[in-house]
Amino acid sequence: MLRSVCDSDAAGNSLDRENVLRDVASTLLDCLSTNSAILDDKGTICITNRAWRIFGQRKNVRHPEALGINYFEVTDSARGYSSEKAEEAAYGIRSVLQRQAEEFIIDYPCHEVDHERWCRMRAAPLEGFGTLRVVLSHEDITAEMYASAALADLQRELATQKANLETVNTALNVILKRREDDKKELENNVLSNIRELVNPYLEKLRKTNLDSTQREYLAIIQANIEGVTAPFAHHLSSKAFNFSSREISVANLILEGRGTKEIADILCISANAVEFHRKGIRRKLGIRNKKVNLRTRLLSLEPNCLYQQFHAWNNHRNSVED
Repeated sequence: MLRSVCDSDAAGNSLDRENVLRDVASTLLDCLSTNSAILDDKGTICITNRAWRIFGQRKNVRHPEALGINYFEVTDSARGYSSEKAEEAAYGIRSVLQRQAEEFIIDYPCHEVDHERWCRMRAAPLEGFGTLRVVLSHEDITAEMYASAALADLQRELATQKANLETVNTALNVILKRREDDKKELENNVLSNIRELVNPYLEKLRKTNLDSTQREYLAIIQANIEGVTAPFAHHLSSKAFNFSSREISVANLILEGRGTKEIADILCISANAVEFHRKGIRRKLGIRNKKVNLRTRLLSLEPNCLYQQFHAWNNHRNSVED
């Protein structure tokens, strides 16, 4: 008799403890804003929170609290478009229930008649609450899914725009390169034409019997021509050498094979001034105090060696005329 009474008291205490644990679990679960439930070791819904019940009421569910329903029976029998991940969800919950996984999370569609909807289910183990083994929560992530889709669309659009801009940029670079090449070709043509068609006759004119006024006019013509052609001499005026305008004039005349006295006469400066500019040119070319012919070094800077070609042609023509 005493043993029966003790067993009865033990069973009563165990039941009281189970009820207390359920009350505590229910109170804690109501603190969650997501639709949440607690399953026992068989997968049966034992407790649902306030959010779960309110959701069921809004959807006119017959038993919004869903107590006593076996979750696995629901997932295993699920059919239709919104049930496409039911099997995966059931597998994940079982893995948590059997302590094969610490947590399981899955995003799944739960579309309704009038609009699309997505939820995120999270299953986590519950310890210390007797037969209560798994906490389930269902969070509405519809806004997140729409935002993610919008972001993906935006990224695709940006990628398309980037590709288009890169194509346009490539085309612009080709056009600019072609324009720069055309510009250089035009400048080289101007330089070569002046050297071929103008300078030889200016030289012939300079060797004639000119009075002082005529020589002054000739010097002005020569200076003006140099003023026109100096900007075209990129290979001399570039930042790599930083030649002054006078040094460019002297260098161009050296290229034409002029001596110091001839350069002085053409530019109307002293021979000492020409030598001063020669030294400045050699210094900027890095050949000062070196046995390097200045004209040879300048010829190596000429684009496409155009001057050598025209100079050779001009010498040949002059020899024929003489």
